[in-house]
Order: sequence, then structure tokens, then C-alpha cells
Amino acid sequence: MKAERIALTGDGSWATALVHVLTTNGQDITWHVRTPHILTSVREKSLNCDYLGSLSLDTNHIKLTDNLEEAIESCDILYVVIPAAFIHQMFEGIPKEKLKGKKIVSAVKGMLPGFYVTPCTYFSEQCDIPLNNLAFISGPSHAEEVAMGRTTYLTALSIDQQLATTIANILRNETIITRPAADIAGAEYATVLKNIMALSVGICHGLGHGDNLTAVLVAGAIREIEAFLNKKVPGERNILDYLYTGDLLVTCYSQFSRNRTFGNMIGKGYSVKSAQMEMNMIAEGYNAVPAIIDIAGKLGINMPISETVYNILYKSVAPRSGIQQLIVNLH
Repeated sequence: MKAERIALTGDGSWATALVHVLTTNGQDITWHVRTPHILTSVREKSLNCDYLGSLSLDTNHIKLTDNLEEAIESCDILYVVIPAAFIHQMFEGIPKEKLKGKKIVSAVKGMLPGFYVTPCTYFSEQCDIPLNNLAFISGPSHAEEVAMGRTTYLTALSIDQQLATTIANILRNETIITRPAADIAGAEYATVLKNIMALSVGICHGLGHGDNLTAVLVAGAIREIEAFLNKKVPGERNILDYLYTGDLLVTCYSQFSRNRTFGNMIGKGYSVKSAQMEMNMIAEGYNAVPAIIDIAGKLGINMPISETVYNILYKSVAPRSGIQQLIVNLH
């Protein structure tokens, strides 16, 4: 069987970490880098100057390009590792015939604003990618720890078991433990929801609450995620599996969690705009929560944590009063 040709689009921390994993595993890749100064930095210094700046990249295995169509043409498998908010902007101009026969692997944990869909649904509905040519990578996995070579579990998900197994095999090494699985829709939504839950934890910490409340929030978050999945994408799954609860825990508790960090800033009194500017990174939960609230409303799902985050971020509810009401509702 011929080796799969691989390309990756994205130049943030998770994209850079995955480039490191792939090249460490001996994979030759085409890397689409859309930010000019990052492209120059990788080309001249083998470093991403904006993200994971101390991580030296093996450019012997990397062909760099600033042209997405060129990257697509070069590959059999395209890893998409960009914020969900930018996916439509980047792919709406790509002719569908250019994507025909390509396998798309999303490593994006968000919802597309305006479309209210997950990335894999977008690629299926807007780009005509067959469902059996779509895959999703989920953790728990922070890019920073992957870059440091710390033990990380990844799940490669697709309705096509052969594709899921292929992606799992490509990523596996001494520190990256992988497995294939089939619950691609459930995993995509679970990663979206855990980011929203981490926003709530961050807001609480910014207000001065501690681990006692966090424990209650996380327990409520598990129930909320399970209720949503059971209604939106019913199927057999163990919500306590690390694919779901493990990913939730690391996002709610870790120092590397950008959603928790964003929420913490909101709790401390930052405006949304000022928090976004200071972070210089995308907190996917912020863009995703309107879509989740819309879906939950249509399906009649009670989601007090998500509703509280939405009200604080989009309805100008004061963080302290919003969280105080949530504390009452969780009792």
C-alpha cells in the first residue's frame, strides 16, 4: 500500500505541535502557513516565532507554502488545524473538484460562526466531502505538553474505521498513544462543550471562587454534555471515557487552557474585546456558545452552565450576578 501524502494547514500552537509529531515520526509534509512572518521564521530559523517558540522543527521533512490550493494538490490527507471561525473564509474559494478524493482530518475544537455546525459537518455539507473521507482528532491534549514530549492520549475518529486506524497509526509514537474510534460527531460536540465549560470555570476563578465550586461545575458539566449528546447525536458511548470527561478535565483545570484563561479574564472584569486582544489566541468556546444555545433551545435541552456563559458573554449579564444565579441553579 502506498504511503499517504500529508499536508497540514494552520500555524498556531496546536498546528505546530502536530507538525512536530508528524515530522518526528518521519512523515514528509506540506505545511500551509498563512501568516507571512511565521512562514519566514520557520523557513529561516526552524521555529514558529509566535507559538511554541522554543520548539525546534525538523524542516528536512517540511515543504512550506503560503498557498492552500498548492497544499491540497500535494496531498492525500489534509489536516485542518485552524480556528473554526476562519474555516469558511479559507475554504469558500477552493473549487470543490480540488478537494475531490481528499481525506480531511479536522483537529479543530469549535463551531463555525453563522453556520452553527462543527467543522466536519461543514466540510461534508459545503465542500461535498463524503463522510467516510472525514476524520477528527481529539485529546485530552494541550499543544504545550505535546511539544514537551509529555505522554498524551489521542483518539482518531471516523465512520470509516480504516481511515481512523490510518490516522491513529500516523500519529502514534513513544509519547503519543493513539486509538481509532467511530463517534466522530459525539466527539466533535464534546470538545466544543468542554471549552464552554472551561469558560465557566475561568469566570468563577476570576471572581475569586475556588476548587470547591470548580468540582461542582465539572460534575454539572459532565451531566450537561451527556444530556446534549444524547439528544443531538444519540448513540452508545461512555461519557466517563477520557475522550469526553478526560478532555473536559484537562481543559477546566490546566494552566494551558486558553478557554479557562479567557474566562478568568472575564471574571476579573475584562471586556470580551480586551481579553481577546491580550490573549492573542482564539478561545473557541466564545464563538461556539451561541450555536450550542441555539441547538439546545430547539431540542429542549436544559443547559444552565452554557446558558450562564452565553448570558455573560453575549447578553451583558454581570459575571458575579450570572455566576451567583448559576450557583443557585446547580444546587
